[in-house]
Amino acid sequence: MAVTESSVIQTGTRVRVRRGRYPCDPALEGREGVVVQNSPYEPHRVEVSLDGDQLIRVFAPGELDLLAEPVLLPRDQSAARKRLVRP
Repeated sequence: MAVTESSVIQTGTRVRVRRGRYPCDPALEGREGVVVQNSPYEPHRVEVSLDGDQLIRVFAPGELDLLAEPVLLPRDQSAARKRLVRP
């Protein structure tokens, strides 16, 4: 199986649900959540955990507005050495 397209939404990104191309439950529009699963093998499928909901819901990338990018680790090795190490 070849990877032909990569999704631009990273795991851990805060998103808000909006009306997209596909029919969506109107009660979900405007709700916020976090991307929990995103595969380059399925670029049109993004799994999101909405705030206050126990279910993981599937959306298309066009149905999500990006709110905040995930916090990335610094590339500086000296800053990484100062972090707490856990087994």
